[in-house]
Amino acid sequence: MITKDPELTERLRALSRCGGEVRFADLAPGDWDRVHVFGEGVTRERVERTLGSPVPMDEFFMTSGHLLAFQRGAQVRRIVLSTPANLATGSYSADAVLRVDAPLRPAIIRVVEP
Repeated sequence: MITKDPELTERLRALSRCGGEVRFADLAPGDWDRVHVFGEGVTRERVERTLGSPVPMDEFFMTSGHLLAFQRGAQVRRIVLSTPANLATGSYSADAVLRVDAPLRPAIIRVVEP
């Protein structure tokens, strides 16, 4: 089930506004070791192929923002809707660093693996 996480959304907005960097695991605490960031327009088929399990969602993700799918091994822990859509899509480890070098409006948050 896809849920909203207002605290995570606010932490992402603050990073975008203020700049700096933070480890993904520190920004989104929990029992996970991998996060998959999907953007608007992604298909359910692609999400399920990436996660390796069924996901209760429409055929297309057509909401402005991102889906953040947190996994521990092969188990999906949670899938969160995050706005605004300012994260680089891809798959990242918990140790990846989210970085905003110069706060611009809107700032794109880069994700850098260690």
